[in-house]
Amino acid sequence: MFNVLYRIDPRRMVSQGYEYGEAGIRSFTETYGVLETITTIEPQENACSKAKVTKRVKERPGASPLLSAVFLHGYWGVRSLEDISANLPPYTRK
Repeated sequence: MFNVLYRIDPRRMVSQGYEYGEAGIRSFTETYGVLETITTIEPQENACSKAKVTKRVKERPGASPLLSAVFLHGYWGVRSLEDISANLPPYTRK
């Protein structure tokens, strides 16, 4: 989404504090993305040793609802169900 939004409205992205490049992508993902922190603790060799703790952060699919409120609301054509309800097929329950 970062690259698409930067192409659509670069002034807004800059005004929100996101520069183009790796630093901007990282900051944008931390704010509007879904990140998973994976902590791995290796087993201790014996009672006297310290366990090695490894932390990894992975980007997962998805986005924060805040993204739509801040960046996407101006690009939506349908604001509510009433706007399109006349053109929907009838609902029948089976």
